[in-house]
Amino acid sequence: MSTRWDRSVDLLIAGSGGGGMVAALAALDCGLEPLIVEKQALVGGSTGLSGGIVWLPNNPLMRADGIADSHEAGLAYLADVVGDIGAPSSPARREMFLTAGYEMIDFLVRKGVRLIRCAGWSDYYPNHKGGNAAGRAVEGIPFDDAKLGNWSGRVQPSLGKNYGFVVLTNELRSVQYFNRAPKAFAVATRVFLRSTAARISRRQILTNGASLIGQMLKSLIDLSSGEPPLWTNSAMDDLLVEDGRVVGARIVRAGTPL
Repeated sequence: MSTRWDRSVDLLIAGSGGGGMVAALAALDCGLEPLIVEKQALVGGSTGLSGGIVWLPNNPLMRADGIADSHEAGLAYLADVVGDIGAPSSPARREMFLTAGYEMIDFLVRKGVRLIRCAGWSDYYPNHKGGNAAGRAVEGIPFDDAKLGNWSGRVQPSLGKNYGFVVLTNELRSVQYFNRAPKAFAVATRVFLRSTAARISRRQILTNGASLIGQMLKSLIDLSSGEPPLWTNSAMDDLLVEDGRVVGARIVRAGTPL
């Protein structure tokens, strides 16, 4: 059976969350033509609405800051906390999660995504074998939405926007308990000044998961001569199968089937 396509690409990606954006960047880096289809009007999916924390033992930012950790400790922590639950978290998958995670962080940094280590963001179970109380999490730095040009205003709003502040996820606790300790007060003051500066200058600063999405979108824009391979208001309606293989998809873009 021969199918006539409205558009042909090397890699079709459903959803513009963190996984989809990284996949598109990786495809472009390999010389492939990707296309992200996002059913909502805004970019980012659940990642854009989230705290944007990336948890990765012995990550490059930890090593740069001299924080003691190891690949083996990360595996031990996963084994002790998750336990033996079979294929969903097999030893091979855990190994791949950590190994590919290091590569992903390095790749994103090379593509211009700026990250910061969440100092003090302890593992949820630091007393378990391989646990780390210093923190294995990273998140995106505050990112100016204006850098997105024509795509400005098209990223899911930051989690911090609900609080009325330009606040990093790792700063939320200090803001909530600013009167408990001098360090918390100092962090809260920094957040207040940053938020005030953004309001005075009428800038929309993305933090949390929205920062990760905004920065990756900026990289896609830069790598695609200003027009990223991304369709919003475009839902994947069905997969098309020929001879037992998925060869395409039916997309409904702004109400028009493709």
